Amino acid sequence: VDLLGAGRSLRGLKSFTISAWLNPHDLQEGSGGSRVMVWTTGGDGVDFVAHADGSVQLGVNAWDDLGGIAPSSPGKLIANEQLPAENWRFVAVSYDSTLEHQQVRYYFGSSADKVALDRAEDGNRGAVGMNSCVDLGIGNQAPEMRRAGHDRMFRGALGAVRVWGSLADGTAALNLEQLAAVQSASAAGGSIRLPPPRLPAAPGPGAAASAPLLAQQLLIDDFERDPVGWSYVGGWEFPGAKGAAAREAAGTAHSGNHAYRLDYDFSAGGAYVGIWKTLETVKVPDIKEFRLWVKTDSVTALGVRLGDGSDQTHQSQVRLLKSADWQEVVIKVAEASSGEHWGGANDGQWHAPAKGFGLNVGKNPALPADQQKGTIWFDDFCVVVAPAKP
Repeated sequence: VDLLGAGRSLRGLKSFTISAWLNPHDLQEGSGGSRVMVWTTGGDGVDFVAHADGSVQLGVNAWDDLGGIAPSSPGKLIANEQLPAENWRFVAVSYDSTLEHQQVRYYFGSSADKVALDRAEDGNRGAVGMNSCVDLGIGNQAPEMRRAGHDRMFRGALGAVRVWGSLADGTAALNLEQLAAVQSASAAGGSIRLPPPRLPAAPGPGAAASAPLLAQQLLIDDFERDPVGWSYVGGWEFPGAKGAAAREAAGTAHSGNHAYRLDYDFSAGGAYVGIWKTLETVKVPDIKEFRLWVKTDSVTALGVRLGDGSDQTHQSQVRLLKSADWQEVVIKVAEASSGEHWGGANDGQWHAPAKGFGLNVGKNPALPADQQKGTIWFDDFCVVVAPAKP
């Protein structure tokens, strides 16, 4: 199974858990192992495999056999050509880069046995790197690596494959109680409701800590396909500007092969040009942040426009670093909606959900006419949404 573009959404995780039901008919393995889940090309990313001895092994920011993380106990998976129901095994691995020791934990269960911890191993490889494989492969190498080896697939059946992740802390390394809930619900084909993570008690007699609700980052557009919902804004109320917006053919991208480019030319006048993304069809929950990567050698600031649920437009500005390299831009809704505004409720308050997102390049009056034109590129447009309340 290939989940195209999903690898980008799994970058930067400080902790994660992968769980699956596995039923191998053959434990033969190719180089490095039989892939259960992978989003790496050998550098940044994750490699989770099964081995011929019935063990599983995790690699973080490296192939499993090169990352220094020990495998699970052998004999946990058993091959059976008939794939009988009793041969299914529930397998999970958790990783928590915030711990000093035993960052990796392997768990196993079956239809007859409740999930239990097998081994806890040292292996701090830091957070998942930001240049991981674009796509997520389940049961085989990700597509871009498959040409290098055709013998690295998992030979058997997989079911209920899931991954949990956190960009903020270690709470996505699920504990045994949470994994028991995953095992039970996934075996029955039901929805999963995790018990909260176990946290240290707050200081003081009788004090208690509540489980944090984690925000989630969602990839909206990586521009690897023709963009949908994006349009060019010409700043037509100030005549003279020229420009265009389109998907870059190839070659300039933060990751993958494509980005979105905005050409601007103020040599004959005008005040700004920009791009606009309609969000009404995206159906995302309450957005707290917009994140994207930007590349420019001349633009020092971007105008930001956010459209809210009342059709009110909020306008602000974000500064850019003086660098020709790709840089991440983070726009917090609470800050970007606290300034100039018009239309809709026109009250200066944010009304979820977001309906639109825009970025503008403005004319710099300090520059001569022959420097009033250029190109800026955008890639990996994401939103951070509020966590769902239990």
